[in-house]
Amino acid sequence: MLYGYYDDIPIGKPITKEELMHKWHMTERQVRNMIADLRAEDFGDDYIIISSASGKGYYRSNSLEDIKKFKQEIENRAKHTFIPLRKVNRVLRDADQLKLVNNLKQARQDAGYTASDVVQIINMRLDQNFDKYMLSKMENGLCSPNNVQLSILSEIYEKSSEDLVGLIVS
Repeated sequence: MLYGYYDDIPIGKPITKEELMHKWHMTERQVRNMIADLRAEDFGDDYIIISSASGKGYYRSNSLEDIKKFKQEIENRAKHTFIPLRKVNRVLRDADQLKLVNNLKQARQDAGYTASDVVQIINMRLDQNFDKYMLSKMENGLCSPNNVQLSILSEIYEKSSEDLVGLIVS
C-alpha cells in the first residue's frame, strides 16, 4: 500500500505538501504522517525522502551530499526537541524521589549518648555483634536499622521511629 505513495514522491525534483494533499486527497497532517510512514519504511533502494527547512517540498534522493545535509537537519531538530527534557526529567525525578530522613546521629547527641554507650545498650538488649562500625553506617545513611534496632534506638533516644529514620517526598 505504501509503495504507491512512495512512487508519488519524485526523484530529484521537489513536490510541495499542497500538491501531495491534492494528489492524495489528504489533510496537511495526514500528508506529514504519510511522509513519516514512508520514511520509516525501507523499500530496498538507496533513496531517502528529503525535505529541507526552506520548505520547497519533498523529493527522493540518493545523493550522499543531500542525504548528509538532511541527516544534519534531522539531528539538529532532534537536539532542539530534546533539550527541554533535561529540565523536565530533573523536575519529575525530584518530585517523585523519596528522600531518606536520617536523624540518628543528631538524636544520639541530643540524648547525650556516645556511640560506645549506644553500642553497649544494643549489645545487652539485642545483639552481641552490633558494633560502632554498624552504628556509624546507620548514622551516615549507608544502611538502615532493622525494625528491632530502630525500636531500641527510639527507646534510648526517646524519639519516635519516624523522627529518627523515615521517608519523605521531596
